[in-house]
Amino acid sequence: MGFSLHTERLTLRDYEAHDYGLVHELFLHPAMSVHHLSDQASADYVSEHFQFGREQTRWHPRAVYDLAIVAAGEALGVCGLKQDFWQRESASLNWHICPAHWQHGYATEAATRLLEFGFAELNLSVITASAFADNAASLRVMEKIGLRAAHNAGTAAWWRGLIVGEARPVVRYALTKEEWLASRVYAAASHFVAGGV
Repeated sequence: MGFSLHTERLTLRDYEAHDYGLVHELFLHPAMSVHHLSDQASADYVSEHFQFGREQTRWHPRAVYDLAIVAAGEALGVCGLKQDFWQRESASLNWHICPAHWQHGYATEAATRLLEFGFAELNLSVITASAFADNAASLRVMEKIGLRAAHNAGTAAWWRGLIVGEARPVVRYALTKEEWLASRVYAAASHFVAGGV
């Protein structure tokens, strides 16, 4: 059995052979490719990414989780958590949802589960996510799951874009384990005070 995580509506699981078409669509669809780095919008990149996603399931210890997002038996996107090579206590988070399934909360639900996995099970100290500054949908997801803008003022976002070969600003959001734990305590307390069960 491969690796999987579960939410109320979703299963996040390792890539399977038949997921190649999904990954191909997510990186090359015109509505999606505008949000990816320029060198990711190619069939060669898709093939390399998919092959890497399949191979890293055999790593021990595992440091990269590239997962398909499945709802009601249908794969509708991918998400991932990748630990930093030099600082294994930190990791970056990503998600990509097929345009036909936008605006249903799937990215938020998947990212929330990955945060929980990263902090509670991998014992990470910080999780980050990055996107082009004009990717409003991804920025909303980052904010919904509790990430906070990190060092994006002035020319920082532009320099971050230039470092990855893009003449566009890239913003970064981050959340520490302490902030995540505090938000869970606050949410539980608010639920109790409101009389929730």
